[in-house]
Amino acid sequence: MFYILTTNDLQAEGLKIAKIKANRDLDEKNVKAKMEDLKGRGLIIPAMVVDAAAALEEKLELCEFANKDIVVDESNAKEYLVILDGQHRYEAHLRLLNEDPDYARDFRFQTVDIPEGVTILDVLKAVNDPGHTWSLSDYTHSAWEINKENPTLSFIAALVAEGISYSASGKWSSLNRRLTPAMVKEAVNNEGSLDPLFVENKFLDAGKKLFEAAKKKLGKQMVKPRALVDWIIDTLGDAESKSEEIAKLLLFFEDMTKEQADELKQVRGKKNVLSKEEALRKQLDKLYRAFQNKSE
Repeated sequence: MFYILTTNDLQAEGLKIAKIKANRDLDEKNVKAKMEDLKGRGLIIPAMVVDAAAALEEKLELCEFANKDIVVDESNAKEYLVILDGQHRYEAHLRLLNEDPDYARDFRFQTVDIPEGVTILDVLKAVNDPGHTWSLSDYTHSAWEINKENPTLSFIAALVAEGISYSASGKWSSLNRRLTPAMVKEAVNNEGSLDPLFVENKFLDAGKKLFEAAKKKLGKQMVKPRALVDWIIDTLGDAESKSEEIAKLLLFFEDMTKEQADELKQVRGKKNVLSKEEALRKQLDKLYRAFQNKSE
């Protein structure tokens, strides 16, 4: 049965709002747009909520909406309703209460019953898709929240949180091109069922070291695009054991001078002749050959 609660109702019943950690992150632009909507028209569509206990039964991790440091679990679940749809509207409402002394509108929540055979994650995807198709960053965040014990996903999620694309992050974590976008989507759509390639973390430590070494010498902007990690993958080749070449590449980055790093940062392509990525690869090849000749 559906019923409507206002924030006053919540306060009277001693209830607070929680969020599912696996839900997509807030979009700042969307929050600001909702703030304008709430000031002008008020809340038109209530936010959708369910009992926290229902989310915990599905092994979903919860935290208090207004304070992510407060964990919601079996010990305090009775104090919370979990927001499924409307987190941008609710965040906008909370900000307006704190920032605008003239804002005095109430906020409404609609409780829902989840049909048998449907999961809360199914509902999350259904309510988000019409208004905001999940990005790869959203899927990566959710896949990691569901599979926090997986070291490959943890590293990928950390890189994505830094603003690095899923495609580049997957390559840094595996030193190959096999972790496709479809795989991280399936990790969410199948509720934690991971492709074996996420479990196979043979080159994860090497990828982390190469990423940090390259970032230290070249900066974040150079490791964000796929060009650099693509060059590393091609340099490593298809050999089953890449330990010797990995060691060389680590020394290559560690040995790189500021002047060489600046050369790479300043590489530009030529219109209709050579793309920036191709020009970067040529310069990397040149520097790597010089490094190898010096090491012999």
